[in-house]
Amino acid sequence: MARSTASLMVNLFDGARQPLSGPQRVLIRLINGAGRILSARYHRGPGVFFGEVPCHGDFRDTYRIVASAPGCMTAGVTGLALVPGRHFKVDFMVLPRNASFQFRNALWDRLESSRPHWAKLVERTGYEELLERRPAALAAMLNLLAALEQTPLNGRAALEYLAEVAWDPEPAADRIYAWAHRDLLTEVTRAVQAGLFNPELLPGAFHPGATSSFKETRLPASNLQITFHETRREHRRGQQCILVELDMDYYPDPAAHAILEVLPNMLLGRKTDPRVIYLLRWMAARRCGLPEFDPLYTLA
Repeated sequence: MARSTASLMVNLFDGARQPLSGPQRVLIRLINGAGRILSARYHRGPGVFFGEVPCHGDFRDTYRIVASAPGCMTAGVTGLALVPGRHFKVDFMVLPRNASFQFRNALWDRLESSRPHWAKLVERTGYEELLERRPAALAAMLNLLAALEQTPLNGRAALEYLAEVAWDPEPAADRIYAWAHRDLLTEVTRAVQAGLFNPELLPGAFHPGATSSFKETRLPASNLQITFHETRREHRRGQQCILVELDMDYYPDPAAHAILEVLPNMLLGRKTDPRVIYLLRWMAARRCGLPEFDPLYTLA
């Protein structure tokens, strides 16, 4: 039987979410479902076209695409099921390992103008202290606010259920806490029935003091996790609120999260990197056709 093919466009972007330009050479590997490397060559962006990618009508047509460059984070897409005669595209972010945060669009005055609801949730003095002294914690906060804004719950954005960002515990590079209306728990529980979230077993194991925890399931990576600490309740801004813990994980699979993320972080004393979350969430949103993931900062 004659072999069929599909076509594939690989688009390369920089940390500012702009098409990659300049002399950077990127190694792109096409690996089929049998683990065979069909292409492994260096290319220059911003677009790399593969006109005849083999398809066989079986498991071999589920591809893994990997992009890497010297001094940069490796990015990949798995489970890309190609179909003969069809055209596919994937978008990669080529990000230096030591990329620095660029907060020009996240300065307080610009935040109030472009994201007024975000500004109402945070205290200016604390926000500007993060900007000056703890940029990774600020990036994590902005990642989470952007993700919450793009997470629908019963016709509203999940962000709308927050009353304010908490400063005890203070924002960290891998998570923030916030005071949320009690309806958030109701709506996330309802979203489990719709398949948008999965409950986490033994939530207190990874989140001390937690009473329940739920992980978003929409994306292939960098999904939002909402953890409830229902024993902590306070009146905030005229509402009866409960404390929620917000974070995003690299991996959607609980075992991979525990073995490849939680355990190394514990052993090495490190935290989930907001730059990796930025890369993964942006790529995942592009792949799933969601609106642009824009946490108001870029990386360079």
